[in-house]
Amino acid sequence: MSDTNPDGLTFDRWTALADARVQRRVGLCLSDLPDGPSWDAWHDGVDPKDYADELLDEEGAPPLESERTAEAVRSTDIRTVPTMSERRAEGRPLANRHIRLALDQRKVTGRMPILY
Repeated sequence: MSDTNPDGLTFDRWTALADARVQRRVGLCLSDLPDGPSWDAWHDGVDPKDYADELLDEEGAPPLESERTAEAVRSTDIRTVPTMSERRAEGRPLANRHIRLALDQRKVTGRMPILY
């Protein structure tokens, strides 16, 4: 039996990474969840984050707030939001949602969208 999985992680290190994900997402420990196939997942090279997320999803835990925000930003088509230039031309003030949407997109993509 090998001391590391295909990703080079020991079982203890892999479990610690999965436990950290559970703690970050719901504030519990991996041991607080119903037993899952931890050893099999480790041995097969399953990513500890994916393993923890799968266990949490089975228990109905909500996703992290940052993941919900990222998904909302990815699913928002910026072309449907009036541009700042269009709002100025209509004499309407800029909406905070333009700025919030741009900042959210910068968090997700790492680039600031062009606001014109």
